[in-house]
Amino acid sequence: MPAVLIVDDESSIRSYFRKLFKKNGFIVFEAANGGSGLQCLKKETVNLIILDLKIPEMNGAEFLTELRSEKIKISVILITGYSESHLIQDAMQ
Repeated sequence: MPAVLIVDDESSIRSYFRKLFKKNGFIVFEAANGGSGLQCLKKETVNLIILDLKIPEMNGAEFLTELRSEKIKISVILITGYSESHLIQDAMQ
């Protein structure tokens, strides 16, 4: 069964994605910050990450840098409620 990790500090956003993905047959893991998200990836097999760009401990771009440094290759969908272009540009690079 495919699995998704939702990394977002807003519980309502995690809840929305949890319901959406569970309804479509996914195993769902959740993290409220970058550190918890990285810990989850060390324990669980995940096929997709839904990643907010503005999360506690590290922003989404820093989270992606950690993934790269750990050589973790997973599809990531970036989400944000902000239009801070520098964060978006950092994450895309």
